[in-house]
Amino acid sequence: MNMNLLMCGNNKVFDGMLIELLSLVKYNKNQFTLYLMTMDLTDYNPKFIAINEKERKYLEDVLKEGNKDSKIILVDMREPFLKEMKDSPNLQNFYTPYTMLRLFADFLPKNLDRILYLDCDLGFLGDITPLYNYDIKGYEYGACKDVLGEYFIGSDYQNAGVLLFNLDQCRKTELFKKCRHLCLTKKMAFLDQDALNHSVIKKKFLPYIYNVQRNMKP
Repeated sequence: MNMNLLMCGNNKVFDGMLIELLSLVKYNKNQFTLYLMTMDLTDYNPKFIAINEKERKYLEDVLKEGNKDSKIILVDMREPFLKEMKDSPNLQNFYTPYTMLRLFADFLPKNLDRILYLDCDLGFLGDITPLYNYDIKGYEYGACKDVLGEYFIGSDYQNAGVLLFNLDQCRKTELFKKCRHLCLTKKMAFLDQDALNHSVIKKKFLPYIYNVQRNMKP
C-alpha cells in the first residue's frame, strides 16, 4: 500500500525533515510517496533558500531504508505562490511564508484523493497506517485539537501540524482557494491554521495520540 505524504519548507528545516523521516522508517515499512513543496524566496529574505536536489536525494535515501519503492517528489511552488500571495500582508509574519504552502495542496496531481500533511518538527513512535486510513469520508480533513487554541480561541480550534486531507472533498468545497484568499486579504496570527479553521465546512477530530502537543502519552 502506497501512502501519500506532504511536507513543506526551505533548507532551514532540512534537519527537522531528516529526524522526522528517520523516526518514520524506524516504525513504518510502508511505501511512501512524499511530496516536498519548496520555493526560493531569497529576493524577499536571503535565508529563504529552497530545498535542492541533493537534499531531496539524501532524504529519499533515508525513506528508502524503510521501503525501497518509496520516493520523494520535489515541487517548486515559487511561481504559483507569488502569483497569488505576492501582495499578502502575511509575507511579513512570525512564521515564514512556507507555512502557507500546505494551502496549495490542490496543485498536487489530480489523481490524489488523500494525503497526510506533516509539519517538519514531528517524531513518530509507531505505525501510522491507522492514521492514514482514518475514516474522513464526507469531511475535508481530519486534525487534532490545538491544546492552547482550545482554551484561548475556541473549543473546536484545530492544530494544523498534522492534517489528513480528503482532497476530493477539498476540491469540491474549494477549501484551499478560500484559505489562500483569506491569507491574501487578512493579517493573521497563525496563518494557515487560522485560515483552515475559519474556512472549513466539515472537519473531523482525530484522536489526540496522532498529534501530541504537550505531555507524552502511552
